Amino acid sequence: MNFLSDQVKKFSDSKPEEPEHNKPVEGTENRPASSSELMASAKVVAEAAQAAARNESDKLDKAKVAGASADILDAAQKYGKLDEKSGAGQYLDKAEKYLNDFESSHSSGAHNL
Repeated sequence: MNFLSDQVKKFSDSKPEEPEHNKPVEGTENRPASSSELMASAKVVAEAAQAAARNESDKLDKAKVAGASADILDAAQKYGKLDEKSGAGQYLDKAEKYLNDFESSHSSGAHNL
């Protein structure tokens, strides 16, 4: 019985690699994120929050989480029609730029979301 429970745990703990169709197409980085992309970003951020709550932050792909967070902030700025030059919009813009810079400097290859 231990063998079966070990196998179940092994498969439930492993995360599948992101399929190719979820990776952004070259040259589309500046377009607004679609609803499905935002949901995928929200899932990444939620999983990161759960991992942090379990004290498993060391297992996170911090670049991927930063990229997902930047996508969410960008959508909030665009859908909320916030001005990039004043008010909350300027802070969202700065945070998004910081997260994108973090993602690009800490990623290990292609942008995986």
